[in-house]
Amino acid sequence: MDNSFLKIDRIDIDYFRRNPRLEIGAETKLNADDQSSRDFYSHQIQGNNNFITEVFFLNAAAHHIGLGSAQTRLESLVRDIPEMTRHLERIETDRQNHSGRALETLQRNIEKIKERIDDALAYKASLEGILLDPTLAAPTLLFMRYQMVWLLRVVDINHEYPRLMPILPLPEPSPQEFNHLPEYMIESVGHLLSFISIHNPQKATLKSKLVEIIFLGVYDTPYGRPGYLVELIHGNSFVLEHLMHALMNFYIEIEKHYYEKFTVRFQISKIIQKIWSNEKYRAKLEQESACNAEFFIRFVALLLNDVTYVLDNALTALSDIHRLQNELERNIQDLSEEVRGEKEAALSDAFVQPEIVSRLAGMLNFNLEALVGPRCNSLRTAFVEAIARDGRSYRSHIFEDALKILRRHSLKGNDEIRDLSALANRVAEAKRRDDEGELELGEIPEEFTDPLMATLMEDPVILPSSRVTIDRQTIKVHLLSDAKDPFNRAPLKIEDVVPDVELKLKIDTWVKERRALGKESSVGDRMDLDT
Repeated sequence: MDNSFLKIDRIDIDYFRRNPRLEIGAETKLNADDQSSRDFYSHQIQGNNNFITEVFFLNAAAHHIGLGSAQTRLESLVRDIPEMTRHLERIETDRQNHSGRALETLQRNIEKIKERIDDALAYKASLEGILLDPTLAAPTLLFMRYQMVWLLRVVDINHEYPRLMPILPLPEPSPQEFNHLPEYMIESVGHLLSFISIHNPQKATLKSKLVEIIFLGVYDTPYGRPGYLVELIHGNSFVLEHLMHALMNFYIEIEKHYYEKFTVRFQISKIIQKIWSNEKYRAKLEQESACNAEFFIRFVALLLNDVTYVLDNALTALSDIHRLQNELERNIQDLSEEVRGEKEAALSDAFVQPEIVSRLAGMLNFNLEALVGPRCNSLRTAFVEAIARDGRSYRSHIFEDALKILRRHSLKGNDEIRDLSALANRVAEAKRRDDEGELELGEIPEEFTDPLMATLMEDPVILPSSRVTIDRQTIKVHLLSDAKDPFNRAPLKIEDVVPDVELKLKIDTWVKERRALGKESSVGDRMDLDT
């Protein structure tokens, strides 16, 4: 292996266009669709590939076809063996309900299932033995390292890596030769590292797999040794410079992948938690908030969305647990053994474990402390007004109910309860002012109404593709979680919207006229009262 990378520049990226020994027409490409890939590879280059290029690409394909297939089969066995075992348990439990020939047939089926499980276990053990064999894993990892260095060299604008570190962000668009390489050039690396780390590979997109590798690499091994990436993450200047932004960026990107995003975002949050002790990473986060405000705000907005989602699910689960507990206490004698077992099993969920309940309660107390504790006076007027204008969830009686519960169960001290009551009063006052303003304006003309929120637009803008007029604040909030036009799903950035100057002038004029009319009416009413 060329460990010093002296011959890496001999690898020709045009291999697949110069009489290759491999056929990649059916392979997914790194960043190209099927049609563009066919067009790209239809332009062949004359001549033959050199030996080093031939060996490199054949090795990459061999790892994909050989180790990749073995890992895929192992994934299937990891899923299938527990399912077969559960199926066997169900059949054996049902054996008492059969007799005669039916029992004999059932017994033969049980034996067949046991044989299948034994074969699957043996196959799984043999695959693990091959894939974890150090004599195979060590040279494979060295080759994968070489492969990733070559790929970084391809996308580096100067093509000097690893002699010089690449400059980020990388130039756009990426090289066409890189875009049309087979996806397994990166995917194989992710699968192998994931397997070696946890012996249980999971399917994921390429970036998700890279996040998983970092996640596994920052945690201590089962033997108490530091993770295999800890030294690199805290000591490499390139990683220190770019990791935080990359994690935040992918946290935003993964929003469109619903079934993957929760796992990926959990891993990203744990990575940030592990690197948070390094002041250089904290400084990078502060730098993002100061110099890249739109990016930082979107990251925080999605983070808050996830916290709200998890908290909502947790509270819903606690409500279900409370209902099941009441059912068991009231009707335990009337329930059949099977039904009672199901309900008790449901209650054994992690949410009722003391350590989880205490963590959930602590989280709720922390958020309440932020609202009513010593720092509550620093809550800006904008925050109070935002609570008042939350038409979906704000109700004044909710604050009143919360105060009653806190007093009844002595959950907070008098000072904190008084602070919460003061916050509730500030919000109620803000709500009253908003309502008075709406009454003063009266019925809003339809052309002045925001199409999503049905409120008066203050800063109307035109969306470039759908040509719909909407309030700037409304579309900014929408784009925090979905970077698409809400009316035709076309990609959209806030910089692309066009101010509707003419409509804003109409709205401002109408508001002034309505408020002037309201003042005249109130003056007239006072004069009538005086006479």
